Amino acid sequence: MTHRSMLATAALPALAAMISGCAGLPFVYGGGGALMCEDLGAGEDAQKIEAFVATGARFEREVGALAADLEATCAAMSRDLGVRPPHATEGALQVEATCTALAAEMRAIVEDALPRDASLEVVYAAPECRVSLDAMASCVARCDASFDASSEVSCTEDVVGRSCWGESEARADAQCEAACEAEVTVSAVCTEPSVSVVATATVDPEAQARFDALVATLERHYPHFVALEARLGAVAESGAELVATFGDAMASTGRLGLDAMACFADTTAATADAMATVEVSVRVSVEVSASVSAG
Repeated sequence: MTHRSMLATAALPALAAMISGCAGLPFVYGGGGALMCEDLGAGEDAQKIEAFVATGARFEREVGALAADLEATCAAMSRDLGVRPPHATEGALQVEATCTALAAEMRAIVEDALPRDASLEVVYAAPECRVSLDAMASCVARCDASFDASSEVSCTEDVVGRSCWGESEARADAQCEAACEAEVTVSAVCTEPSVSVVATATVDPEAQARFDALVATLERHYPHFVALEARLGAVAESGAELVATFGDAMASTGRLGLDAMACFADTTAATADAMATVEVSVRVSVEVSASVSAG
């Protein structure tokens, strides 16, 4: 399986620079004491930034749900193995604490149960992940002001990637495409493959019970874990593209005024947090996968 954690890592400094450039902006607007980001005015810039703010909010929510799902899966496997994961330290994520503890226990079981020259192999087909192209088309239509309310926007996918077009064969705005791709990718549906566990040597009899528990939990939970890994890899890539798109859109907020700049700065800060969560989740998922072949 291909992991793309480096993409997320590379994106974070750029996003941090964007956020620092907005330092000093007021972040509270409106009589209700909250940012008023749903109506930033009329025109192409306002429509795009409103769409970006909505995309950033959904990206943050879905990434949080994805990390919670990964943590719950690691917790379920830990219970099967009799492991009680520690609480996360201040400033750290629980998904990191839980999955790291699971990886350590799985590695210990494999090392104790199998001879030095043996290994444990988990065999499965790579998951297939699908996104809703209709949802992407709807997002692009909201973002790209060159399409009017009655325009039919369609998106297609090929070996090169995804692209969206209007009725007159006009290609959608590249920034809108990138932002909307991130929005639909974060909620992609990935198939859960069947999993078989193969040991290349006879298990040490004294370690048999722990090893059997490991095999059972892998067969029960690893299909879902693998599907989550696939989603995380795709989200890391699309999230990096979202960061680059936000950087390109900074000029638009300047033309719209302080309200838009504050809303956009808030969105970029939330996206930075979400990308950090993705990076941690990708890393610990790799640790869990690698621990299976520790022998």
